[in-house]
Amino acid sequence: MRIQLNIDDIILNDPDNYLKQSDKYLGPLFKCMSTLPFWNQLKYFGVWGRKLKKIKPIDSLIKDSESWKNRSYILASDNTPRPLASIVIHPYSGSIQLQISIREPSDGLSKEHILDDFISFTQLVFQTFQDLTMIGPTIGITVQGIDYPRPKPPQLDHVWESGQVVNFISTKFHNQSEDGRAEQVRILKKTKLPAIVKKTELGDLLIYKWVDNLTDTNEISQALSTHDLWFSKTLKLPINYSYNELGDEHEMSEILEDHKYLTFYNSFTGFGYKGVVLNPDGSMPKDVLKKIQSWTEKQLTPDGSVLKELILIAPNRESALIIAEIFENIGGNKVVYVDDNDRWWNPNPPGIWLD
Repeated sequence: MRIQLNIDDIILNDPDNYLKQSDKYLGPLFKCMSTLPFWNQLKYFGVWGRKLKKIKPIDSLIKDSESWKNRSYILASDNTPRPLASIVIHPYSGSIQLQISIREPSDGLSKEHILDDFISFTQLVFQTFQDLTMIGPTIGITVQGIDYPRPKPPQLDHVWESGQVVNFISTKFHNQSEDGRAEQVRILKKTKLPAIVKKTELGDLLIYKWVDNLTDTNEISQALSTHDLWFSKTLKLPINYSYNELGDEHEMSEILEDHKYLTFYNSFTGFGYKGVVLNPDGSMPKDVLKKIQSWTEKQLTPDGSVLKELILIAPNRESALIIAEIFENIGGNKVVYVDDNDRWWNPNPPGIWLD
């Protein structure tokens, strides 16, 4: 389990030469970060993606930040590509982004208190910079490593991201920024929240907390499902471009070759595609079924072509759903259908979905 707080972005009212003003911007931000419970575990520092050095005392870090460039900097608990605890700072020309994360088995991770620790930190950032910045549009805490049922079709929105256990909403940002979503925020504020949510309003900052703590993975999973469904329905968010309105996933159909035994073949991936038509009674022709079962089991066609995966092609969605059930019983796992524009769709996309 990895818990991550994203603050995108801290937008400065007066960004000119702000890196040289460490006492006004990055200095106070470091002071806020030093309140995090795992701050003393952060032993390394440097440009993200490069070799890190032993971290300096906080006053030296603040002074050195005056020579930073527009790069990504990281404070890390260990000198590895995926440290147990880290703070990534992106100092852009007019804004600062933060990604703060901690994962098991870090000593600084308390499943009972880490959400409240991150919430307190975010509140402190808002209080510290309320007169100097706008903060938004995306601020939230995500939990990675937990599968949960998602709404189908899935929605996609860079402001109202899926999979968050805590949402922070700055009404100041959404009311004043060109990138704000003031009307959507008004809709969120007047719509009844699910019973599991704890809502806090501190001046400019709205906080929606979807789970009390991170001790129970089943509760987290249910909270994430509820979160995604509520935002999707309340704001009528756009459908993920990879899916249609039925929740079917678009299947790419490029770089395909003719094949003696298959409808199409991709020699690079080893994926084979076989068109199938059902009998009038909804059954699959026995000779076709026998061939498909043999090829699936052997992962080879009669001419020796490797079949890493066999994908069946149905003429329509109704047939695809019937064929998928038959195919699954003989070890297959994907059936697609062709729409009126010759696009391929998988009506049973991988993943866990809400009914």
